[in-house]
Amino acid sequence: MNVNKDGFLRNLKYDFPSSLVVLLVALPLCLGIALASGAPLFSGIIAGIIGGVVVGFVSGSHTGVSGPAAGLAVVVLNAITELGSFELFLVAIILAGVIQIILGILKGGIIAYYFPSSVISGMLAGIGIIIFLKQLPHAFGDDRDVEGDLEFFQKDGENTFSEIWNMFDYVSAGAIIITIVSLAILLLWESRYIKKNQILQFVPGPLLAVMSGVFLNAAFRDTTLKLKPDQVVNIPIMDGLNGFISNLSHPDFSALFAAEVYITAVVIAVVASLETLLCVEASDKLDRHHRSTPVNRELIGQGIGNILSGLVGGLPVTQVIVRSSANIQSGARTKTSAITHGMLILICVILIPSILNMIPLATLAAILFIVGYKLARPVIFKTMYKQGKEQFVPFIVTVTGIIFTDLLVGLGLGLGVAIVFILYNQYVSTYKMSRVVKNGKENILLELSQDLTFFNKAGMLKTLDSIPDNSEVIIDASNTNYIHYDVQEILEDFLRSTKERNIDLNLVELFSLRPSSTNNKKSISSNSQQMHSVRSYKNVNRNTLTKEQKKTIAVITRFDDESLDAIKYAVDTFGVEAKYTLQSIYSFENALGATSLFPDEIRIEMMDKLTKELGAVRSMLGDIQPEIAIQFEFGSPKQILEDAWSNKEFDFVVVPNGRQAMFGMAGITSSTSVPILVTPKPQLIQESDF
Repeated sequence: MNVNKDGFLRNLKYDFPSSLVVLLVALPLCLGIALASGAPLFSGIIAGIIGGVVVGFVSGSHTGVSGPAAGLAVVVLNAITELGSFELFLVAIILAGVIQIILGILKGGIIAYYFPSSVISGMLAGIGIIIFLKQLPHAFGDDRDVEGDLEFFQKDGENTFSEIWNMFDYVSAGAIIITIVSLAILLLWESRYIKKNQILQFVPGPLLAVMSGVFLNAAFRDTTLKLKPDQVVNIPIMDGLNGFISNLSHPDFSALFAAEVYITAVVIAVVASLETLLCVEASDKLDRHHRSTPVNRELIGQGIGNILSGLVGGLPVTQVIVRSSANIQSGARTKTSAITHGMLILICVILIPSILNMIPLATLAAILFIVGYKLARPVIFKTMYKQGKEQFVPFIVTVTGIIFTDLLVGLGLGLGVAIVFILYNQYVSTYKMSRVVKNGKENILLELSQDLTFFNKAGMLKTLDSIPDNSEVIIDASNTNYIHYDVQEILEDFLRSTKERNIDLNLVELFSLRPSSTNNKKSISSNSQQMHSVRSYKNVNRNTLTKEQKKTIAVITRFDDESLDAIKYAVDTFGVEAKYTLQSIYSFENALGATSLFPDEIRIEMMDKLTKELGAVRSMLGDIQPEIAIQFEFGSPKQILEDAWSNKEFDFVVVPNGRQAMFGMAGITSSTSVPILVTPKPQLIQESDF
């Protein structure tokens, strides 16, 4: 189902209720963040409106919601103090928006794709836990700490856990009753009964919880359960639209050429962009419809939002995970929800501020309890643990870091641990090694990984030093795209040492692996007489082969799934394009090093199978029919290969890719001059190759 094509009205039944929930969550956060930032309370409201309407419209995010961010509160507080006034600070916000637009145009949003999923999951879980912990005091009636403060060390001198401990000195029976009633309604609305009810499923549970909170607040007014002024939402009351406009602040452009303003602008742009990109990744991860946000467009949208916010007296804007997760969990489908929530903030602030000021913070705490729990459900920790330590350790470090520091520091810690695991994996995943003892001699196959960077240097050096003398070694680089120069040098040093160590070395696609400005794909050169180069089919220059007028090719097959692929490649390369004659097809059994002959009935079955395969090849080629003579040989790979070259009947030998074929080639001496062509592995074969 493509929700983006379902139409505005069809999605509105999901988006409008979600916008109401985000409105209720956003209002106290806007005020709390403004208070924590040392800015006018109205600046938080302005940022919430612009983040919803303007950024929501320009952004390509389907479910993300923007507004003032708690992560910037310290930056804003320090900047206002250093610059001397809020009006001067507004100039820095405008410049930060310009920087963000430039970053978006320069495709700077790509940084969002470099955060590991374990860190993003840890961020979501950490924020869920911190939301839950921070709302506990509000649920009990202790509202000394402002809403939106997600840092461990609070502005009032407490920390997250000391605040929870001290809340028992400020317990309010009225707030606790409102919290319990609100939670009961929210949990009931999460039940299957409500979700299956054709009428009640369209009534937002959070809206009912808020209505019940307002009703109880009014009912408690003349009793001992009465709530205090700091236990309810506190929006500045103004006289209609004119009062709203009169509360707008404007930037003082006299500071446009002050260096301090530009430094502040850069800091805001970097921090706001990072928070936005991280939130985008997290929101996309939570999106039930698995859509992706265009990150560069998001940066441009945030930049436009910050320019406008600075012009009319708002705080810096970022995409915010608390609002975004509440939006997604409430069932939002499109950006209409974010835009509508911004419009509702504007309407409510102008028309019904007195009613909004009756909403208990205890009710909002209950709503955020549900949001926090969904972000940090125990099953998430269980799932991450099952994925192994490489995923779980960065995840749990990120969670712990966010709880005990703040969002950006926690993310930095988690990212640092994830990078350590990446570097370790680079060290240990340089290759895949297979060892087989054959005729008293050790055969070693090293299959190199896709990219060998500087971080693989130590692992490669350790591995090559561990190879015993008098062994047969194959280094297979058929799947390798890049080798760093330092690793290149180690391989060349090993190559030069093979004669002295009596090591028979065979290289698969390694002779062309060398980093360069024109070809970053391959190149090793050596004068070692013990090196035998193995070329891959996909790198063969067909025109060169045609000019050389080669005549005869042997195809080594194994009567398995790779056999037909090898035949097809040989026929296609030499039989069709180069007009070659495929005269002989040698076959050997699957068991490595086996020398016993197959029973007659199995041999007949194999011959019949190969005949059918060749029939399929002929059918595929249509009118172009190469001359194919089938010759069956059974024995060890090494024996068959040596016979093929000793007879000097063939100009090329085609071998299907795989360990057995590799070990077969390990027995070839340096005296042969017949090139080997290794077909790509079956999973890499595409129709376009034929």
